[in-house]
Amino acid sequence: MAMAMRRILPVLVPLVLLSACAGAQGGYPSLATRPAERAYAAALPVAPEPAATATPVPPDATLLRKLALLRGNAAEAHQRFLDRKAAADRFTASGRGAGTGTEAWSVALLSLASLESARNDTSVILADLDAMMLAANLASAGQSSTDLSAIRAAHVDVSVLVRQESETINAYAARLAG
Repeated sequence: MAMAMRRILPVLVPLVLLSACAGAQGGYPSLATRPAERAYAAALPVAPEPAATATPVPPDATLLRKLALLRGNAAEAHQRFLDRKAAADRFTASGRGAGTGTEAWSVALLSLASLESARNDTSVILADLDAMMLAANLASAGQSSTDLSAIRAAHVDVSVLVRQESETINAYAARLAG
């Protein structure tokens, strides 16, 4: 008999413990739909109020003056770049194929540095426009804004100048390297 109890006991103990988990059926709330849920589902949706159409506010006059000044400064910086471009073209053509450290190579490298300096002047103006655009974007909280639109237009104009200048410098550097 002791041997039989030893075999039954490992089976009987887990069954007794599991039966403790089974409780009365009435102690838990029903998962059926409640009357309040039925009333909520039957309620008519509220129509949103029509959006008010606001007349667009023109950009700030001070902002427009500042953008005109930045555009003018960018045009002047780009003109300085174009003035230096002819010399850089001439010097990189003569420095092409010249050995590293030769006078022709050194003069060509200096002309590229002069072009990069002029491009940096334009890039600083672009950085100022980046900062202005960020501030206007934060101030408008994602809404369309005439100030933001004016800044974006100036940013696009100056970006085009910087991109053209970078492409020119890269082409001259490739010419000098090749």
